[in-house]
Amino acid sequence: MRNGGETIREDQVTVREGRVTTREGGATVREDQLTIREGGATVRERPGESHPSVARSQEERSAGWLPRSLAASFRIIESLPARGGEADLYVLEPRNAAPSTGGESRRVAKVYRHGIAPKEDVIKRVQAADPAQVVRLEAYGQDAGRWWELMEYVERGSLRVLIEQEGPKLPDDLVRDILEQVNEALAGLHRLSLEHRDLKPANVLVRTRTPLDLIVTDFGISSLMDASHHFTLAARTIKYAPPESIGTVVEDQAARRSMVMIEHKTWDYWSLGMMLVEMLQGAHPYEGVAEIVIGNQLMTQNVDQLTEGISDPDWLRLCRGLLRRTPSARWDAEAVSKWLANPSDPSLVVVAEEAAAGPAWTQAAPKGTIAFDGARYATPAELGEALSKDWSKTESFWKRRFPDMRTWVTDELGLGPLGDALADVDDSDAPLDSQVFQCIYVLAPNAPVRFRDTDLRVEDLVALGERAANQGDAEARSSLLALYEHRIVVFAGSLPGQQGMAEVSSRWNEAVADYLRNRDELRRHGVTVPEPEADLLVRLLAASIPGSPIEVQLRAAAHREVTGDARRCHWLRELGTPEHMSVATLCMLPHLMAPARRQGRLARTQRIRGCVAGIVVGGLFGRLVDWARDYSPEEFNESLAGAWLLMLVIFAFVLAIPWYRGGIRGVRNWLSSIRASIARARFRAGSLRDRDNERTWAD
Repeated sequence: MRNGGETIREDQVTVREGRVTTREGGATVREDQLTIREGGATVRERPGESHPSVARSQEERSAGWLPRSLAASFRIIESLPARGGEADLYVLEPRNAAPSTGGESRRVAKVYRHGIAPKEDVIKRVQAADPAQVVRLEAYGQDAGRWWELMEYVERGSLRVLIEQEGPKLPDDLVRDILEQVNEALAGLHRLSLEHRDLKPANVLVRTRTPLDLIVTDFGISSLMDASHHFTLAARTIKYAPPESIGTVVEDQAARRSMVMIEHKTWDYWSLGMMLVEMLQGAHPYEGVAEIVIGNQLMTQNVDQLTEGISDPDWLRLCRGLLRRTPSARWDAEAVSKWLANPSDPSLVVVAEEAAAGPAWTQAAPKGTIAFDGARYATPAELGEALSKDWSKTESFWKRRFPDMRTWVTDELGLGPLGDALADVDDSDAPLDSQVFQCIYVLAPNAPVRFRDTDLRVEDLVALGERAANQGDAEARSSLLALYEHRIVVFAGSLPGQQGMAEVSSRWNEAVADYLRNRDELRRHGVTVPEPEADLLVRLLAASIPGSPIEVQLRAAAHREVTGDARRCHWLRELGTPEHMSVATLCMLPHLMAPARRQGRLARTQRIRGCVAGIVVGGLFGRLVDWARDYSPEEFNESLAGAWLLMLVIFAFVLAIPWYRGGIRGVRNWLSSIRASIARARFRAGSLRDRDNERTWAD
C-alpha cells in the first residue's frame, strides 16, 4: 500500500482513493471513469491522465507503442504483421527476464487502433474457455483511448506456417489430428454460446508439433449466439466465409458500420470445411481469385465443385457435409465427432445441394426506377443487361451516376448487399473498364457476357487473339491484355454458365506461370530470356486460348527451327520435343535458338577439341619437364616432377573447364587426353634419366 500515492493493492485488487463502487466478490472497482477488474484484467484511465495526442506523439517517436500498464513490465522485442489494420501486434518480453527463460516468459500484446474497441462480453467468454483449446488471454484494458489485450506467446506460429512447411497437401493422419483438435475447440466455444466467425489456418496456433497441440486465437469479429438473430461486423476472410456471410445487411445506427444478420450457428463449420479441402487438395479452391468473384460464385454456383479434387470417399463425404449452402443442413460438432468415430455412420446424411437461386437482387420486386439512355429500369438485372449493350455510355453512367445508382439500390430497393458490392467495386484500384465490367455483372450475373462491345465466348476470344497476334490490330491487342491484366476473364469465369471462360482463365495463368518457371531455369544455364512484356504476352495469351490457330503456327515453326545443332543442346531437349512443348516454351523459342545452336556446336565438336586439348597439354607438359631438367639437372627428382605435375593439373583445369561446361562428356574426354599426355611425359622423363645414367657410367 502507498498512502497518498493514490494506489492501494491488496489480494490482486487495485483501487484508487476516492469515491469507489465495488461489485460483489470484488470483481469490479470504479471511481469516476476508472475501471480495474480482478487480476488487473481491465484498466480504464481517468480523463487527463494520458491524453490521446500525447500517445500519438509517442507512437510517432518510436517503432511501437504500449499502454503504460504494460510498458512498466514489458518491452517490445518484435512487431508482428497484422492484417486488416484494426490493431498492432507485438511480441513482449519482461524487463527483468533472465536470458535462460527464452520464449516461456514472452507474451503477445494486441493494441487496437483509435476508435476500435473489442467486445467485452466476447472477451469474458474467451477468458472462461478451456486454455487447452483457446489462446490464454491474460489481461485486457484501455489506455490513452486505445484498447489492448495481453495473451500467451506461441513460438511455433500458426497452422498456416505448418501447412507451408509440411504441405501444401498434408497426410491424412495429420489432417485427422487437426480436425479432432479444431472440432473440440469449436465445440467448447459453442457451449459458451460463442462463434469465432473468422476461422482460418492463420488463426489456429501450434503450441507443439510433436505431439500436435493446437489452439484457436483471434476473436476480433466473434459473435455471441444467445439470440436467434444476432449481428457481427462483416470483416471476415471471405475465402473461408460461408454463403450466408453475403446475406442480409442492416445498418447499425449507432456505429454506422455494415453488420451481417445471422440466424444460425454453423458458420464456423463451413470455415472448417474450407480448411480441410485446402489441406487435402494441396490448394485452396479460391486461391488467387478476387473477393468479388468469390462472392459471386458463393451466391450463384453449386458448392459441390469446391470438393471435386478430393478422391477419398470418406473425406469427400465429410467435406460435403460441412460445405452445405443451407446452414441448417450443414454438419456441426456432433456430426463431425460421429464421423471421426465411424466415417460410415449411417446416421450421417449429406443433404443434396440445391441449385443456387442467384443473388436476391436479381428477383427484387420493383420499388423504384432509374434512368439510363432514355429508358427507366426497375430491377438491377434489367439495368445490368442494358449497361452491357453500350460500353461507352456505360462508362459515362458509372462515372457520373454511381451515387444515384447506389442510392436507388440501397434505399429504394432495400438491397444493402448489392449496394456494398457496388461500393467495393468503386473503391477498388481496378482500371475503369474493369470497374464497369464488374458493375454490369454484379447487377446482372446472367446477362450475356461482353467486354468493350465484344462478346466473351471462347470462339470470340480465338478471333480476338488472331487479330491481336497476327494482324496487328491495336484495339484487339489492348482488349486481350486488359482481359488478362485486369483479371476480367477471371471474373467472367465465375459467372453462371461460363465454364469456357473459366478454362481460358486457368490456361492463361498456367501459361504465364510456366513461362516464368522456364525463364528462371534457363538462367541457370546462362540463357537470357526476356520478361513477358506486352508483345510476347499477347502471343502467349492468344496461343493459350483453346482451339487457337496461333498454337498450331508456333508448333509448326518449332519443327522447322529445332534441327541440326539445336537438337544436341541438352537444356533445349529438357523442354520437350516440338510436339510436346508447352505454349510458354513455344513462345520463348525464338529467343532460345541462337544459344541452343551454340551449345549444340560445342557438343558436336567436343571430341575433336578434347583431342586437341590433350595434344596441346601433353606437349606443354613435355616442354615444362625439359625446361626443369635443363634448369636444375642435379635436383630433378620425383618431388620436383610432382610439383610441376600439380601446376600442370591446376593450369589444365583453369583452361579446360570453361570449354566444357556444357556437358560432362567433354570433361571426361579432356581427362582422358590429360592421362595420355601424362603417360607420354613420363616416358620422355624416363628416357632422359636413362641417357644420364649411361653418361655417368661412361665417365
